[in-house]
Amino acid sequence: MNDNISEISRSVKQISFFIYKYFSNLFKKNFNRNNSLKTIFKSKKELKKYLHEPEVIGLVDDLREKRKIFRKQVDSGTSIWDSYRWGAISYKDCRGMYSLVRKLKPEILVETGVCNGISTAFILLAMDKNKKGKLVSIDYPQIAGTNYENGAFWEGKGGAMIPEGHQPGWVIPQHLRDRWTLIVGKSQDKLPPLLSELKEIDFFLHDSDHSYECMMFEYETVFGALKNKGILVSDDIVWNNSFDDFCKKTKRKEYYVGPNVGFLFK
Repeated sequence: MNDNISEISRSVKQISFFIYKYFSNLFKKNFNRNNSLKTIFKSKKELKKYLHEPEVIGLVDDLREKRKIFRKQVDSGTSIWDSYRWGAISYKDCRGMYSLVRKLKPEILVETGVCNGISTAFILLAMDKNKKGKLVSIDYPQIAGTNYENGAFWEGKGGAMIPEGHQPGWVIPQHLRDRWTLIVGKSQDKLPPLLSELKEIDFFLHDSDHSYECMMFEYETVFGALKNKGILVSDDIVWNNSFDDFCKKTKRKEYYVGPNVGFLFK
């Protein structure tokens, strides 16, 4: 009986994933390219320079090598989607966020959701090139091979995992960690006291629990702490309407790093 329930649950989640991919691909074809990343830069040349820096510096090659390690360690495992996942924002979108940080040169940055640390590494590299900035990340990690209580994670969560024996952000090169602080816990618990301590921030990235409730909570909690002209970035905006609803609520214009990643200015 339990096996049948597990199989049904797995099938439902797989169907949900395919529905998500369908609408994600649909959005990719129709998102407003007039509000894309390139509108923030003075010229295509300036944007192109920043987009290519992570590859020239070698970060992309380094992360690809670490992904091979990830695959060797977790390929035999199973999880919500029947296989563990790298769980990263695409390299293309990471390069877009890198370009934003290089262009805007924020001083205080906050991120929710680290997992293996791919997008975190891009942000830290941009800060390193800027020679300024401090990033504080909040992450509630799911580690392969670890048993968790029911309800520990959002039920819609995919199979994004950290390999056994590793910590959130393990792929981040050691020389980029001086500007980084990691807080382990759920954003609902850790974000409000962090913002009370920091007072104001320049940059925020949501990439944690992608439920409507959590995304809206993070947007609303962070918005008051954002400095004037500060930037709020969100991954996986196609999972629900929270980002669109928040932009309408705050009367802010939506911009896009890519079809799955949106941002707005305060």
